[in-house]
Amino acid sequence: MESILQLGAGELAARIAGGELSSREVVGAFIARIESVNGAVNAVVTPLFEQAMQQALAADEAQQRGEPLGLLHGAPITIKDSFHVAGAPHSVGLTHQTRRLAEQDGSIVATLRRAGAIIVGKTNVSQLMLFHETDNPAYGRTNNPWDLARTPGGSSGGEAAILAAGGSPLGIGGDMGGSIRTPCHFCGVHGIKPTSRRFAKSGAVVCLRGMESIQYQPGPMARRVADLELALRVLSQPVGPPDAEMPPLPPPIAADCNVAAMRIGYWTNDGFHSPTAAIQQVVRDAADILRAQGATVFETAPPDVEQAMRVYFGLVSADGGDSLRRLLAGSEVDVRVRKLLKLASMPSAARKVAGPLLRAFGKRRVARLLEWAAPLSAAGYWRMEYERQQMTDQFVARLHAERLDAILCPPHALPAFPHGESVEAMSAASYSFLPNLLGVPAGVVAARTVEVAAIPHSSDDRNSTKPADATTTLPLGVQVLAPHWRDDSVLAVMAALESAFEEQPEYPLHTLVG
Repeated sequence: MESILQLGAGELAARIAGGELSSREVVGAFIARIESVNGAVNAVVTPLFEQAMQQALAADEAQQRGEPLGLLHGAPITIKDSFHVAGAPHSVGLTHQTRRLAEQDGSIVATLRRAGAIIVGKTNVSQLMLFHETDNPAYGRTNNPWDLARTPGGSSGGEAAILAAGGSPLGIGGDMGGSIRTPCHFCGVHGIKPTSRRFAKSGAVVCLRGMESIQYQPGPMARRVADLELALRVLSQPVGPPDAEMPPLPPPIAADCNVAAMRIGYWTNDGFHSPTAAIQQVVRDAADILRAQGATVFETAPPDVEQAMRVYFGLVSADGGDSLRRLLAGSEVDVRVRKLLKLASMPSAARKVAGPLLRAFGKRRVARLLEWAAPLSAAGYWRMEYERQQMTDQFVARLHAERLDAILCPPHALPAFPHGESVEAMSAASYSFLPNLLGVPAGVVAARTVEVAAIPHSSDDRNSTKPADATTTLPLGVQVLAPHWRDDSVLAVMAALESAFEEQPEYPLHTLVG
């Protein structure tokens, strides 16, 4: 069974098409794996096992009849809770929405099904997809399979957790502020946020309605970089009528890029939140790998990230949280969501008092967030959006001036952190927020594992046997950025790094965790 679980989605589809494996055999193996690990990680919150086995039988019959087969024929995949899957809920952690079922597949899901993919389940998210943990009152907390006392990240944390645990070879997440990339970094898998607006978000729940400045972008997550490219190839030919948001672009092809001919910049510290030493080192190691492969690699300076974070949080909180409160009406509210909404709607007079108090108690980063995440007037919003456009234009000009084909940097300043710390650790995610603000494609490639100090476990934790002074093994990733619409460059660099990192014993994907 483990050999099947270690195969990528594309290879599984090829072996099913060639008759070496049956879809029933493959889908059954992944369902069995989900059943064995899900009690601990709580990643798959809507199992679709019975339907999946029926579809696997139909896939095998189609193969036996010699029918034309799709690129993902018979291969199991998982889908983030926010995407519409016919007959399944898409609650995004809202307790009053768990029994509201989608009447039909959304465009992303329909496109994957047409390619032959079989959906075995939907995966957990943070409530309203608002924070870098995966927890909500509807389905509970998802645990990181590397250490159950830590988060897998969010909001696509359920996807990353089940991929890392070997319960799925390929998943679909969504990213508005690192929601694909942070979980991939925390769980040791691969993922890509395509260029903003490359893929339409129709058929998915989008919580910040009207927020067009910073797009929620669907994207794939996988145990193989080649499967990311395969998924983007599939999604580039969507089912249904044309979408005005989605440009008619060909799929990104990594093989068309020569990494040895690239000019690649990197930074290890954005000057806003310093990463751990191990994360900075893995970025330098990635730079050395690409340099050894012939690329021209040099250290470069990040943009003004403090300005970027001020603009990002100013835009996403411009309505003071009103749209989120409407969605929450009738639902239990997660404590982190409550905290974020309180920050977003605090009157200006209270902010002037609270900011200095927070700084006095050593909470400088929360104080900055409080200052930035404030309601805006229409004129204030327009000024903020103009500032975002200026930052984007400056970044594009910089890429052109330095002739940069790609950039390496940390995905996050921290490895997977303990449950409950996402609001306090929000500034550490500056590395993942930046590509969303600028709209550039960005991927995270799994790199290695490191030993870090374990945290004490409460008496009611599932793995409370680990002493407080022990160490725990956690994965680290490297983030790859590229100019707008050069998703192919991101994939090519990720593939080059994958081929080198997987030769090392500390590579996270050598084993199934959990």
